[in-house]
Amino acid sequence: MTPLAVAGAGATIVVVDTGLDAAHCEFDGDRTVENAFNQWRDGSLGTNVDGDGHGTHVAALAAGRSVGVASGADVLGVKTLSDDGAGTVALLVEALDWVVRWHEAQAAPKTTIVNLSLEADIACGGPCESSSLYRALEDCRDAGVVAVVAAGNAGEDACAYATSAAGALDGVIVVSSHDDEDRVDPGDANTGPCVDVFAPGEDLRSADGGTGCGFTLESGTSQAAPLAAGVAAQLLESGPFRSPADVEALVAAAAVGGALRGVPTDTPNLALRALAARAPTRAPTAAPTAPRTCVDRDGWSKKGAPSKGCAWVAKVPGDRCAVKGDASYAWQSCPATCGTCAYDCADAGDSPTWHKQGDEAKGCAWVANYFYNRAAVVGADGALAYERCPAATRRCAYGGCGDDSASWRKAGQPWKDCAWAAAAASRCAAVGDDGTYGFEACPAACLACAARYDGCGDAESWHKKSAPGEDCAWVARDAGPRCAAKGGDGAWAWQSCPAACGICRSAR
Repeated sequence: MTPLAVAGAGATIVVVDTGLDAAHCEFDGDRTVENAFNQWRDGSLGTNVDGDGHGTHVAALAAGRSVGVASGADVLGVKTLSDDGAGTVALLVEALDWVVRWHEAQAAPKTTIVNLSLEADIACGGPCESSSLYRALEDCRDAGVVAVVAAGNAGEDACAYATSAAGALDGVIVVSSHDDEDRVDPGDANTGPCVDVFAPGEDLRSADGGTGCGFTLESGTSQAAPLAAGVAAQLLESGPFRSPADVEALVAAAAVGGALRGVPTDTPNLALRALAARAPTRAPTAAPTAPRTCVDRDGWSKKGAPSKGCAWVAKVPGDRCAVKGDASYAWQSCPATCGTCAYDCADAGDSPTWHKQGDEAKGCAWVANYFYNRAAVVGADGALAYERCPAATRRCAYGGCGDDSASWRKAGQPWKDCAWAAAAASRCAAVGDDGTYGFEACPAACLACAARYDGCGDAESWHKKSAPGEDCAWVARDAGPRCAAKGGDGAWAWQSCPAACGICRSAR
């Protein structure tokens, strides 16, 4: 299984929470991100109905452009909690009923995930199977909706609470959290047999609602759950007719067994490591100016398992490229297998001495394990992680046609440059501080200078998603903003309409 080759396009993640700030920069791009149902006050469906910020933080972890797992998924906000984070069982049941009705009204394939990052303080008060919340989640499952539920932070048995008890159902995924040292604190995160999987939940950086493009750190199972929801969206893009039970099984298969410390014996020791394997999977199609050799290194093996080398990684690269060896990760030592040849860092190695300010144990290897949130961590020497850890943060030279701007940065986020854009095609539609798009300033990173653009022919079949009449000719009439439009085939306009977008290059 290689779910991480996709970004969840076509899937919809419904975030039942405090609402959504759909105007935050994490939700830019050609996809649907909106508030769809509001159970508070006047029922407004404005751009920002999240006065608390919790729902926005959660939604961006699931599907934000830079901090999210499934950056191509649509997002619907359902405001069930007030701006103080309060709510009722009746409102939550009503919200889940709305999700089922919305899902059933969609055309096939129906690819809906509902995320409940709600504090699990609603005790069943009897058999959980008879509670209205449990039955509502069962209805979601039966309708084909994948439900992802936070286990809660009470430090108790998740099976004793109405929402997380539904983890006993096939197709409802209950997620608990671990810290960045792979530890589980049973006195904090809920555990027990109703938990299906663990995901990172300590100091996760995500969107800060109401700030335009600000970010904040939050911790807990509320933050762990949307990471699993993002993986579920990726799985539904790669297999849109999968049942909720299939998705639950595949999420569990994407996890690493026995990797966590402090997990009670009645709880599955499964850590959703697939989140850390977001290395680029494409190599430049134009030869670099100074070609590099790209081979897997002899002698690498999984830590504690000498028989599991690069050949073992090759069998399931989407999951295993994030596995750690004695001194390096698989994506570092098996670059041919993991598709990271362009980032082989032959002349840009990580600093052996850099570490997080105040914590000597957290060096570049720690950064690599969750690089898209840790790239901006400040080190003891005052340097940010991306400056001292180019391999860990995927910032090594990636070859290509050599035309990338050295000064381009995504607007408001100076650690995101052309190397950042190279990791995912969607990032090439990001706007820089200078007003240019990533595909304009970073042609090598975005492969706009690759051989396939020689001759500069626009694709006759390309059209904007859900708009068959808006083709390359439409793009050419206002190329600036329209070259960032996404097509019905999943390709961006700048990829399929190079003449219209003015990014042709001579043969190299």
